[in-house]
Amino acid sequence: MPPTPGLEAFYRRSGFEIQQPGEPIDLWRIYGIQVKAVPGGEERIFHRGRLPG
Repeated sequence: MPPTPGLEAFYRRSGFEIQQPGEPIDLWRIYGIQVKAVPGGEERIFHRGRLPG
């Protein structure tokens, strides 16, 4: 997500983890291959694991 006031707090309250600007995430657990998602510039990746059940 591009920098947006208030958005980070909203997603944190909703259980999301928020990467630092430009920080990639490893998608190994999802796809079983070595691949990373890399945001551009000051963008961040917001992600959440599966809920139980």
